[in-house]
Amino acid sequence: MKKELFEKRNKLLNDYKTLQDETKTRDWTNEDETRSANMLDELETIDKAIEREERFEKIEVRTNDAINRPAVEDRKHEDVSDVRKQYRQYLRTGESRGLSEGTNSAGGFTAPADLARDLLTIVIEQSDVRKYSTTVETSLASIPFPRKNAGPSASWVAEGGTVSSSQSAYSNVSVAINKLAFFTQISQELLQDSLFDMEAQILNDIAIECSRAEEAAFIAGSGTNQPVGLITVASNGVSATKSGTNGSFTADNLIALMYSLKAPYIETGRFFINRQTFSAIVKMKTSGGNYVFSPLGFGVLGGQGFAPTILNRPFSLTPDMPVSVLGGGTGTPYSVLYTDPKVSYRIVQKPTSQLLSIVRDPYTAANTGNMTFWASWRVGGGVVMPEAVAVLQESV
Repeated sequence: MKKELFEKRNKLLNDYKTLQDETKTRDWTNEDETRSANMLDELETIDKAIEREERFEKIEVRTNDAINRPAVEDRKHEDVSDVRKQYRQYLRTGESRGLSEGTNSAGGFTAPADLARDLLTIVIEQSDVRKYSTTVETSLASIPFPRKNAGPSASWVAEGGTVSSSQSAYSNVSVAINKLAFFTQISQELLQDSLFDMEAQILNDIAIECSRAEEAAFIAGSGTNQPVGLITVASNGVSATKSGTNGSFTADNLIALMYSLKAPYIETGRFFINRQTFSAIVKMKTSGGNYVFSPLGFGVLGGQGFAPTILNRPFSLTPDMPVSVLGGGTGTPYSVLYTDPKVSYRIVQKPTSQLLSIVRDPYTAANTGNMTFWASWRVGGGVVMPEAVAVLQESV
């Protein structure tokens, strides 16, 4: 199945390259626009299918590892599973006897560490900023990180002359842990059905909401009771690069944006853009007449196919980036982000034993026959290396 998906993907990318070659010396027609949109939609569908196949492969590997562990390891695994079983019992019936992990808080218990780890695995797979960032665990409320404001400078001096002192200048940026709260509901009938995988349903609901809220905050969070986003230039120390035109930018602006960073950050960075902005970028040509979007890229995806690139760099499509005016947005948005989050951004979170709490609430939706599960997820984020972040604003 996976091989067939890659073969279909590679054919689609070659077809798109053909379209680019056909339109390199002429304007796009309405038919070209339709073909491009259809191919990009199909490419996105195939990529998601490949991701699902790869996730299943990872689950298979973990399952086989668990089956083939030595006897001692198996007994340890069973001990952990007992805690997990007790927690499942609590979620299904409210019975908390035997629970020893976490503390009872407002009728709920901190989720077992292995449950939080499973949830974290799903969240990471669905959140590009988290996937490529550095994550630090702490039991503290916040962590101070050094932020480099200026580097040392060298100068030529005469033999025996005075050397002026110069050194790197740093300040501290404190990245606080915030509380992300949400709820999901499951019908009483399903809870009473022993065949219904209630834990998987709750885990899936929480993971979807966690990844959505996290990605939005990591991109554009205000910093007030939530993470500070990569494009929140008012408070993260990043200076935006302006396109020179209100509500527009060009291929040359993308080149200038990327090369506004120092060489090490250019080589490891990636673009973050909205899908609607991407639809405008795929048609952009440099002043030399070359497309900035390459369907065949330069790297290899999963060892079986090429990864598309923008200016020969990888990119992520995220709905939380503002939409460019060129893609149907309004105003003067910060529509393109170029950075290596592993260098520029820090995610801080509680240890897995304290990361997730779930409260079982049988009363709020009792009149509709539903059980409410309130969950809280403790995580924060902030920019720690502003010089490694480039943000394009469509303005003069």
